Amino acid sequence: MNKFFLAILLLSVILLNACNNSSKGESGLSGSSLSTTISSNSGSSGDSSSDIAGSTETTCKVDISDSLVISEIVARSHIPDYLNGNDWIELQNLSPQSINLIHFSIKNSKSRLFNLPNIILQPGQFFVIQASDPNIPQEGYYVPFKLSKNDSVILYSGSTQIDSLTWKGGEVKKGRSYGRLNGFVQILYPTPNSANVPYILFSASEVFTVKIITSDLNWQHLLKNPTKEYWYPADLEFNGAVIKDIHFRTKGSSSERAIAKLDYNHRSYGRYSFKLKFNKKKDQKFMGMKCLVFNNGYGDPTLMRDLLAYRLMKEAGAPASEFSFIDLWIGDKHLGIYQMIEPVDREYVEKYFPDDKKNGFKGDLYKAFCTLQWKPGQTLKSYTTGRFPQLELKTNEETIGTDMEGKALMAFLESINTGSSKLIDTDNMTRYTAAMTLISNYDSYFANEGNYYLYEHRSINAFTMLPWDFNLGLGRSIKEGKKCEDPVVLIDHPTIKPIEERPMIARLLEKDKLRKDYHGHLNTLLKNLFNPGDIRVFLKEKRDLIDPYVKNDPTGFYSYESWKKSFTDNVSDGTDHFGKAGALLPFIDARYDNVKRQLEGEIPSSNKSGGPCP
Repeated sequence: MNKFFLAILLLSVILLNACNNSSKGESGLSGSSLSTTISSNSGSSGDSSSDIAGSTETTCKVDISDSLVISEIVARSHIPDYLNGNDWIELQNLSPQSINLIHFSIKNSKSRLFNLPNIILQPGQFFVIQASDPNIPQEGYYVPFKLSKNDSVILYSGSTQIDSLTWKGGEVKKGRSYGRLNGFVQILYPTPNSANVPYILFSASEVFTVKIITSDLNWQHLLKNPTKEYWYPADLEFNGAVIKDIHFRTKGSSSERAIAKLDYNHRSYGRYSFKLKFNKKKDQKFMGMKCLVFNNGYGDPTLMRDLLAYRLMKEAGAPASEFSFIDLWIGDKHLGIYQMIEPVDREYVEKYFPDDKKNGFKGDLYKAFCTLQWKPGQTLKSYTTGRFPQLELKTNEETIGTDMEGKALMAFLESINTGSSKLIDTDNMTRYTAAMTLISNYDSYFANEGNYYLYEHRSINAFTMLPWDFNLGLGRSIKEGKKCEDPVVLIDHPTIKPIEERPMIARLLEKDKLRKDYHGHLNTLLKNLFNPGDIRVFLKEKRDLIDPYVKNDPTGFYSYESWKKSFTDNVSDGTDHFGKAGALLPFIDARYDNVKRQLEGEIPSSNKSGGPCP
């Protein structure tokens, strides 16, 4: 009896060794653990629809859950020239050994199993499987099923399920993928055959490395012709994600011209602001965006004024662009720390005015350099023509030259210049004006004429301003036209110019109810972000985030030492044409105290003789 059991035990050991050796030879996996499936046609990669049913299994079962995984799926492709626009499934070998895919099979929630081809995956290597319409044959290996918005993909070794990935519609929108990253299943940006990257464009806690990949010939041509703003072809690498066939150009006005005058040997030579377009030559977006803006920080030694202004706008409840810091390269040229800002365009108004989108409306959006004054007899052409038009239409361009062009705009201009506020989006404008009053940005409608957008909120038949460009706000602004210092400007006359020359603000603040709403938004901002304690916590977090990048910035307009000093002291040793830069925190402290005292009635909030000064 003992001899019998010894024989059985010996036979089991022999069979186990044979199984392990076979697994090792076929898949490269050492030790125990591959459940192999052998079918009569599983070795042919061309027969992608072979069914695992009826195949012969070995008895060697292994745990390969840490070896081959479903890394990423795309159920709504947005790239028509990749795999013919088909859905796809990406597998990855996470083991330290090579794996033969012939031992595995795959299915979705509704299909039967399909064997994988006779292909060896090396450690870390990816394999992308097309998932296509079964009635349309494809080249190469594919599975004849498409992925649905609510679906799952299941991976088998033999009859053993070793991995699966399940998703719902909101997780597989067009332009997104779904898969594994850092131990979590999450929404990703599609990266077939390469490491997964998160679907995150703007981040409050990270500085992403961004590379505009273009030829040296393009870069040299740009440096010779910066103010002509030619578009140059390029690819973009963003935090590991790559999007091809984009275009970029310089952007700006006085700052662009000032940088163009710098000597070739100057530290900041070539540090322009840039605009990127993803859809100039092909229909594509990058993480939902058709455009992005990379600002160089000209005029603001702290690099924080735009960030803080947009955050104040959001705190007030007004529409405001997303903002993030990036570390920018163009080719092999390291430009350093930049500000990435969400542009105001069609996607912007669809995002921030969902009622318009829901109702199928698309309001007129204008880039503005205009006081919005109107006199009887003035026509649309007074505002929209010329080399530098006061109001440049950015949506509904198909109406240009028709009776519908500017129809809503002209009604609005006549209304606000004849004493009415009925065509003003008063909810958004009281919020916007409250934030602007604290930001004290006088390179704007409040003193000059520009740096805002005008949008027709069509669902309510009213216009509002949209914020843009704050590098000269918060104590840094230019002095032109100012009769009193920033911190003491009266809240009920926040425009440096006579308020009747700024009719949109005049109509807003002459109404008791609207002025009360505006004061309420000011109070909210003072209690939250704009109070000296909270704003210091906020700014310290951002300073700590970008400190190493500023320290290593090869082209910055101000030195690292000046950057650190600029939060508390005036600085004047930078490369800009605006003169001495006022300190950020002392301005905030003074403005907070002054506005608080005005709101509490301790000091006047208006001047009987008019004007912004006490």
